[in-house]
Amino acid sequence: MAVVRIEIDRREPVLNGASFGEAGAYEKVVGMLHFAVDPSLPVNERIADIQRAPRNAQGAVLSSADFYLLRPVGGGSLFPFTDAEQEDPLTGQRGALLWRVSARARPPKIFSTNSSAEYWRGDASLIHTDVSARRDVEPPDHVRHYLFAGTQHTPGTIPRPSPIRTPAPAAGTCSTSSTTRRSCARPS
Repeated sequence: MAVVRIEIDRREPVLNGASFGEAGAYEKVVGMLHFAVDPSLPVNERIADIQRAPRNAQGAVLSSADFYLLRPVGGGSLFPFTDAEQEDPLTGQRGALLWRVSARARPPKIFSTNSSAEYWRGDASLIHTDVSARRDVEPPDHVRHYLFAGTQHTPGTIPRPSPIRTPAPAAGTCSTSSTTRRSCARPS
């Protein structure tokens, strides 16, 4: 399912523009997402009655959904991004993720996991690159970053597996397994 169009109906301040600490004020963005689905793809077979739905000129089934997004006014993400201490070039603020916890004599072990989807969106790389995005940042000793490469991001198996067909045993042989009962073929 692909988003083919976004309509933004309105933007409005959250709680009349009240500030939320260092994050500042937030705005609510309200709109409609428009999707296109290819009904011939096996992954879309689970969508109820997809074969009966009307299609556009390209053969896709169209749908839409409302969306509501809360975001900091001015956009962007909030500093800090990494577990190693850095300085924000815009504000001069110094910090690190969980910096209070890291200051302990024995900080907890922190395992950060991401898949290729988070890297594709661009947010996963924030945890191990400097604020100028020019170099990698070495994580502290108590932090580990892991990438689950090639993991699935949709329900079901892609491509859909074909049924496993076990050949019949040759005449005069027997086969057994823990999941099937004993079967024997008699010579004809």
